[in-house]
Amino acid sequence: STSRHIVYAGGRARNGAFADTRTMAQKSSMEKYVKDFHHRFPDVEICGHHELNPAKPCPCFNVKMWLKTIGL
Repeated sequence: STSRHIVYAGGRARNGAFADTRTMAQKSSMEKYVKDFHHRFPDVEICGHHELNPAKPCPCFNVKMWLKTIGL
């Protein structure tokens, strides 16, 4: 199979707990990238790492729910 990965710096709160720590700039940039990618490859599934490997906490936010909030 083929996959493309998006990585963002963060994912940990100050206390060390896993958390969505994306800045507004990171969210905006990620949204633009994912929308462009989806436009070019509409049949490709977009998912979070933890959906493929439940032992992994990344990306520290629910990708499927986030996709809905950005209209995908």
